[in-house]
Amino acid sequence: MEAWQGLRVGDRVRPVGWPAEWDRPGYHLPAETAELWRVLVARRRPLRIYELDDRGAPWVRCRIRAAGGGWEHHFLAITHGGWARVAEAEPGAAPDTAR
Repeated sequence: MEAWQGLRVGDRVRPVGWPAEWDRPGYHLPAETAELWRVLVARRRPLRIYELDDRGAPWVRCRIRAAGGGWEHHFLAITHGGWARVAEAEPGAAPDTAR
């Protein structure tokens, strides 16, 4: 089982690096996906799985500030590596504000 297959709605993940799968010969990666992933890695913020599609793929959504000041809304299936699961805080624990 691939690691992403264990993700469930509500789980939090953080992009941490370039997925090795994307460097395989013949793998087609849209330029927009590559750029979004670079931005998400640089932001260092967790994303929450908001749905599993009919094939079980976990999806995240995010918004990125556009050059003109508005927002770009993005949706991405996490069916590759390059991410780390983010542990939930214990009930009553102080929130992590060092971001």
